[in-house]
Amino acid sequence: MRGVIAFNFRLALIVTIIGGLVIFWLRQTGYPESVEHLLVGSYKLMALGMPLIAVSLTALLWFFAYKNDEGHLAAFVLGWLLLMPALSSSVSESINGQFYSDKEELFFWYVGLSHIMYGLLNAKEVLEGLGKDGY
Repeated sequence: MRGVIAFNFRLALIVTIIGGLVIFWLRQTGYPESVEHLLVGSYKLMALGMPLIAVSLTALLWFFAYKNDEGHLAAFVLGWLLLMPALSSSVSESINGQFYSDKEELFFWYVGLSHIMYGLLNAKEVLEGLGKDGY
């Protein structure tokens, strides 16, 4: 099972980089299924910045933290960062109705959960990094 989760995580790294760049491109070109309603006012930089932050952090951590089956805490924290847009859009859509792209939401669910599962492969490292004793 560890091998399947590790392989899925490596696949999710590639999907995060490619998908994040695609989402950024679609949002900045005003693709109709994107979150175009966020591309006005003060939310424009946040809506455009999230995919670029995800791509940048993933690329940096790929080279510095994920070597030799390490970086479980970084993957866990980044997984929660990636999962927040999916969680918040689910809550928002349950109140306000559908206005997020299902493809973007699915992307964030997949990469977020993949990062979290990889992080939990070494739960002791994650707990110690979060300030627990890990035992």
